[in-house]
Formats: sequence, C-alpha cells, structure tokens
Amino acid sequence: MNRTHGMLQSPGYPHHYPHSIDCRWTIVADFGKRIQFIFTHLDVEPSANCSYDYVEFKEGQSLYDRGASLARFCNWTSSPEYEVPL
Repeated sequence: MNRTHGMLQSPGYPHHYPHSIDCRWTIVADFGKRIQFIFTHLDVEPSANCSYDYVEFKEGQSLYDRGASLARFCNWTSSPEYEVPL
C-alpha cells in the first residue's frame, strides 16, 4: 500500500492509554523523501528526563533495526533536550 498521509493514535484515544503498554509504528519512505509529523495532541505521564512515557523517533535501515534516536518528546520540559514538539 502506498499512502502519502495517515494518522497515528494510542490505543483508547481520546481516553487514557492502558497501563504498561509499549506501542511502536514503522513508517517507511523512499530514499530522499521526507516524513512530517504534526502533533495535534500529546498527553503523556510527566517524568523527569522522559524516563516513563514519551514519543521517540528513531531512524533505521530495516523493520528490525532499532536505529539511533532522532528525538524524544514528553511532558517534562525543564530540559531543552526533551521538549514538547511544536
């Protein structure tokens, strides 16, 4: 399937997501193409240094490649390293 747009949301949205859940989505784009994410709502459990709940973007070469972290976002904003996305 070749889609150019879509929506991701946690299980149970717009209500609370289940306890101890770990969601992962794999987004694939052709070489040279950009992927843009627009957050309309981000509400995760606040924690220092994003140690509990967060949204993280990683880059990898395959579905099984854990890749390097590109960015991590959470509701803790005391550090510019972990900001809520605009």
